Amino acid sequence: MWRAAPVELRRPAIMHLVISYCATVGYDGRRLSPAETVSLVRQAFAAPPCSAG
Repeated sequence: MWRAAPVELRRPAIMHLVISYCATVGYDGRRLSPAETVSLVRQAFAAPPCSAG
């Protein structure tokens, strides 16, 4: 089912899962703050470069 989903749905879905996981588990034995979670997600899921056409 995951592979059948269009990319424009998969990307936000996986980002939501990562954000939820980070908020729940945290890092170094503590939970990440909202700002730390956003920073982590932005670094991990940087927008793909646009191709010049």
